[in-house]
Amino acid sequence: RHERHRPHQDERNGVNSHFDRDQRFRPRPASVCVGPVATDRRPAVSVVRRSPPACRNQERRQGIEKTPLMLAKPRTIDEYLSPLGTAKRAALGRLRETIRSIVPEAEECITYGIPSFRLAGVVVAGFCATTKGCSYFPFSGSTLGALAHELQAYGQTKSSLHFHPETPLPATLVRKLIKARIAERKHRSKPRG
Repeated sequence: RHERHRPHQDERNGVNSHFDRDQRFRPRPASVCVGPVATDRRPAVSVVRRSPPACRNQERRQGIEKTPLMLAKPRTIDEYLSPLGTAKRAALGRLRETIRSIVPEAEECITYGIPSFRLAGVVVAGFCATTKGCSYFPFSGSTLGALAHELQAYGQTKSSLHFHPETPLPATLVRKLIKARIAERKHRSKPRG
């Protein structure tokens, strides 16, 4: 028979508490947030409260420390590629060299947090590592649609092309994507009339 929950002394006094699976009162661990002090330059550390365990025999966790993937935003493509795994770093490094060979006059930059290539002030190509693989960005919503018949083997969204590090994008396909993006840019920049 289950008893109704009666407020415990601590709950009446405003302390956050709960009953665990054994129906014994245990105070709920409080969240801890530690921010950087004015003289301290280390990143902030926060502890997140987790829900009670699903299994009785599993020990209760009081908190898990969250650590950022990258402490600082990358300023160069080399800084972006350095923390990646070997397969993704190699695939994106090959893609970088392919893009450089196609548009050697393009400037390397970081745009929207991802490695990009700017040509005459306009970003024409970019790439990034994702949890499932890698992505190529033409920085246009219509470039991928123009080459849809050649991109059927790849996963995509309106503005990104997804591929696995083990099967990188062929240089001929990257060349077509960049040439289509440059042609699209030139077509838009022509005066109307």
